[in-house]
Amino acid sequence: MIALICLLKECFTKIYNVFKMIVDKIFARFERKIKVAIFLFIAVGVFCVCNYIVQPIWDKDNEYNSLQGFYEEPENTIETIFLGASITAYGFIPAELYEDYGICSCNLGTSRQPMLASYYWLEEAYRLHSETLDTIVLDVSMLRKESPEANYHQALDHMKLSSVKLHAIKKWADDFDEALSYLFPIFSYHERWKSLTETDFEKSEEEANISSRGYWFTTTRTIDKVSSYSEIALPLYIPDEGAVETEFNSEALYYLEKMITFCEEKSIKLVLTKTLQNGWNFSNHNGAEAIAEEYGLDFIDFNFEPYLLEVGFNYSTDFYDSNTHMNYYGATKFTNWFGNYLIEECDNCDVRGDERYAFMEDELADYHRNIASIKLNEMTDPVEYISYLMEQDDYVIFISAKDEASSKLTQTQRDMFASMGLEKLSTLGYRASYLTVIDEGEIVVELTKEDPGSNEEGQESKYRGSLDNGVEYEITSGGHFLGNTSSVLIDGKNYSKNSKGLNMVVYDKKLEEVIDHVCFDTCSASERESLDYGKRLEDMKEAGTPLSELSGIDRQLYLYDRACRQEKLSKTTLQQTGDSGLISYLDAFWKEDGCAIYISAKEEAANALTDDVRDALREMGLTELADLGSGDSYIAVVENGTILAEETSHDTSPLEVCTNEYKLISGGADSGNISSIMIDGTEYSNR
Repeated sequence: MIALICLLKECFTKIYNVFKMIVDKIFARFERKIKVAIFLFIAVGVFCVCNYIVQPIWDKDNEYNSLQGFYEEPENTIETIFLGASITAYGFIPAELYEDYGICSCNLGTSRQPMLASYYWLEEAYRLHSETLDTIVLDVSMLRKESPEANYHQALDHMKLSSVKLHAIKKWADDFDEALSYLFPIFSYHERWKSLTETDFEKSEEEANISSRGYWFTTTRTIDKVSSYSEIALPLYIPDEGAVETEFNSEALYYLEKMITFCEEKSIKLVLTKTLQNGWNFSNHNGAEAIAEEYGLDFIDFNFEPYLLEVGFNYSTDFYDSNTHMNYYGATKFTNWFGNYLIEECDNCDVRGDERYAFMEDELADYHRNIASIKLNEMTDPVEYISYLMEQDDYVIFISAKDEASSKLTQTQRDMFASMGLEKLSTLGYRASYLTVIDEGEIVVELTKEDPGSNEEGQESKYRGSLDNGVEYEITSGGHFLGNTSSVLIDGKNYSKNSKGLNMVVYDKKLEEVIDHVCFDTCSASERESLDYGKRLEDMKEAGTPLSELSGIDRQLYLYDRACRQEKLSKTTLQQTGDSGLISYLDAFWKEDGCAIYISAKEEAANALTDDVRDALREMGLTELADLGSGDSYIAVVENGTILAEETSHDTSPLEVCTNEYKLISGGADSGNISSIMIDGTEYSNR
């Protein structure tokens, strides 16, 4: 038996040795190839990682969300696509088009989007939504100029690899190296190694904000950033039909024509539009309108009437930078207008209630969470503000009093606080410290400390804790003699306004960020001023509030609104010609509140005055002008319908009237042939 075991062991040993010899020979033969394969595998992996890291995401709330989010949408669901430069991305809100009209749309605007990119995004949209794509809305801003190379990258880098992207690269790239830069970002952004940040290494964890559907959100307003309302541009109002048509960029026109042809072949309605923009002029308008007429397209230019009036746009409150990009308030107006247009003129469908679009309801809920600060901004009563947040999921409210926060709290407000469980806030004393933390409606802590008196200093109140996600916070409150301070530290950053009254900070646990931080000065007033500037302006106008009673933003709003009204009056009346032109112009401003009319005649001003015009001038009280003779000098000043000065002369020297506020000079045909209207040191007459 032992001998048999030894024999078997010897046989297995020989078999093992033979097998090992065969394997060693095989690996010896392929060892070099295996090493090469492993090297190539590692090299490709490193290349891919580097390629991914150096690819900019541009701005996580802009191009990244617009284009990455587009690919998250189910195929054959999108009906309308918005294309164009950044003014498009800031101008149209797909989520609100769905909420109010049931239209499933997507905004694919990018910074200075080249028309080449607009065309290929049209093809890409059709590739993925050929069964539903019905309407393309194209902003024509980029017909005027060629985009820098960086904007081609911003528009095309996030397009997924497909035949459409390959065609786009082939059309744009001049050589093989340039084509590679669009396929592999490392060839284009290799210099970015010097400026890489933490964001570049964490973007794999970045999720596209799908709910924005390409819309770029901001609430910043022009009027908050200027020192005077006069720095804000005035609307154009009326186009000049005689202005020479702009000769647009040849490449842009080529791709516009391709878009027109593509849409005709696919039975897609192409709509040309021009959002409001400072710098867009009469010639641009006439050039775009000529193209629209040539191809039978709708062209909607919001820079002029009637669309400007229909939208109700206000440059001071609805723009956010240099009168070029709209903020949320302006975008909602444009979106609402286009919702009606798309339903009535483009036969877009209302898909609300369709099971295939159930995903839109989830996106809409996320959208509302992302713009929660808008709803909060509309609330003026601290009770309404706190009550609303306590009823929502995933919100944490931090409230910290500074200095004095009790004087103007009404008994109704105090009773409401008590009913909400905020007992100590309902009984808050004069100059007391107060803090609370409310997590999803549950009061985590509520502390107060009474004012020790003017002769005694005390310590502020503090509370430390952590949120569900582990983020630590510290809240501090100090009444007038208790530190006189407010702070809300969340993950080491202070979000409190640190102003007198009730300072509030709102943290969204789902978004994991602070979405609002405000102060209600309940020492001075029971409610804060509305942050809805449009409503404030309408309230002032409806109440007939005089300018003398206004200050700050309200005064700026009032003055800008008046300047717009007067600009429109001026341009409207200047369109009138013939005998009634002068009378209509004077009548438009004759009794306009706060308006003065300065008149200075130059050279010959009497020959075209008909008897009817002269009679009308007499009725207005301008008797000297009614009797004006050939070559006479003439000066008049009218304020709020009252004639302050009126003189004529036929002397050989010019006529002059001067006060501390203005200086007028008039020279007829025989007395200097001159006109000057100097107001506060500035010349306004067209010499």
